[in-house]
Amino acid sequence: MRIHKWIKIVAIILVCVLFAIVLHLVTSAYSTMPENPSYNIAAKLLGMEITASLWTVLSFSGAAYVYFQIRNMIPGEGVQKGLRYGSAIALLWLFAMLEGVPLFGNPIIKEFIVGLSDAIPVFLMGILLSLVKVEEAENAVLEPFSLR
Repeated sequence: MRIHKWIKIVAIILVCVLFAIVLHLVTSAYSTMPENPSYNIAAKLLGMEITASLWTVLSFSGAAYVYFQIRNMIPGEGVQKGLRYGSAIALLWLFAMLEGVPLFGNPIIKEFIVGLSDAIPVFLMGILLSLVKVEEAENAVLEPFSLR
């Protein structure tokens, strides 16, 4: 990919990460964070906010990387690919947030609202990434992995 495409991709990731952070700030009243959490070494050194932001950048970057690796295997054209991928990852992250309900006894509505703070930006990221045009050589169909 050319450099301007990388700039677009990085900009999309950063905008969606910032959107997720804003949504988490807006929904902080619904946070299910424990009263006295025991932080890991990274959170102790950098602070919880920076650690959470770095984790968000890493997870969104990973999701974007996977999109570009499998985009040719996703059915549809253009934005349809982004809608399929974005909705799949968004639902996965949303339902992953719901694990706090049986595990910690958190109220389901709080987990659902906080989960939407990640699901909406990653859904948007899938759509925006599908708008990045790729060269014909990069669009070659890859064979799916097989164990046979």
